[in-house]
Amino acid sequence: MTLFNYLKHYWHRLIGENEDFSLESKVFHIFSIVALFAAILELIINFYLGFYGSVIICLAILLFHTVVFLLSRKWHKLNLAIIISGIECNVFLGIDYFINGGINSPTLLLFLSTLFLMCMISNSKYVKFWILFNLLSVLIVGLIEYQFPNSILINYTSRSDVFFDNLSTYIICAILLSSGLSYIKKSYQLQNEKLAINTELLYKMNSEKDKLFSIISHDLKSPLNAVKQYLEFLATGELKNEERAFIEKELLQATASTQSLLENLLEWSKNQIDGIKLVLESSDLVEAIDTTIQQAEILCKRKGINFSLEIPEQVVCLLNKHMIQLIVRNLLNNAVKFTPSGGNIILGIHQENQHVILSVKDNGVGISQEKKPEIFSLNIKSTFGTNREKGTGLGLILCKEYVEKLNGEITFESEINKGTTFYVKLLKQEKPTLRTEILQN
Repeated sequence: MTLFNYLKHYWHRLIGENEDFSLESKVFHIFSIVALFAAILELIINFYLGFYGSVIICLAILLFHTVVFLLSRKWHKLNLAIIISGIECNVFLGIDYFINGGINSPTLLLFLSTLFLMCMISNSKYVKFWILFNLLSVLIVGLIEYQFPNSILINYTSRSDVFFDNLSTYIICAILLSSGLSYIKKSYQLQNEKLAINTELLYKMNSEKDKLFSIISHDLKSPLNAVKQYLEFLATGELKNEERAFIEKELLQATASTQSLLENLLEWSKNQIDGIKLVLESSDLVEAIDTTIQQAEILCKRKGINFSLEIPEQVVCLLNKHMIQLIVRNLLNNAVKFTPSGGNIILGIHQENQHVILSVKDNGVGISQEKKPEIFSLNIKSTFGTNREKGTGLGLILCKEYVEKLNGEITFESEINKGTTFYVKLLKQEKPTLRTEILQN
């Protein structure tokens, strides 16, 4: 670490650059630190000029500012630190006014700097109080000097002393004020950037939710209407056996699609409300998805699709069983949906260096080039399967979220009328371990 980076890191730690401190606290810490350095410089300057009364005041200010800085930085008593600091500054500056030349001294400039400080760091309801307190302090010392000129001690021995004292104090005040303003401006810009990012993210989330519920309301209404019509036909008794069989087949397909939709919707809604909580553990991937494979075999048999496996007897990964089952189930359901009767679906698992690659390959309708960039978002339009199966695309969104939570990666390749292959890359484990890692989002 370079000296500059070390000093920058130490400076951030000193002012409390973390979530434990408010912006007002950080600004107060900056002013306090700069004020401490300014008091040290003023002490040196006044000692050089022979203003020993001002030297004593500078020492007192150093002591008090150290206390109020620790009061806020270490013990988180910002409001108390502000009150003590405001009273202390005005009182000591009032004393300094009389022993350091009165109206000819730079003390009024220090009064103004103190007022700026108090207005910047105080709660808005106390700003008027500090303005009145500061104005009264200045008016009182000014009126006393006007009525009793002899109450002012003139320590300047030459014209150059006056110039040196005023110019040096101006420089110190400029540094003090510019440091605070610079930090406030920087913090304001950072907050605006964060607000813009959060606003854009919120807008995107709301748009996706609106679109999702619009799709869901339509997709839930269709099968419910079909069930209603079927029951109405049954009530009239006008259905023939062939018609009854056809409608029952259509209803079974619609019910299966709706069940899959509801399962994904409930999973997605739970994640949005509670966040994604999971346990990652070393498990046999083949064993974890065995039930899911059996369910896919039934779907493929029902639609007349050839389903084959290219998997080892055992492969150990770092995974969560519930999540990997949902991922594989959605990928296989998508493959079945977009593969016609007589088509082929292959579920493969192979090892590659430190990863395990799970693939779901079909020779179905494929994905068009314009749809590929939005395949993992709700922006993609809902598409009917080869048997007019309905879907929302929510399953693939869940797949991507869950694969990323498993520290993995999901990709795909596809050609129109030739098929699609999805790849899920997971971390491989040499052998099962007892170690369990808790993750929470």
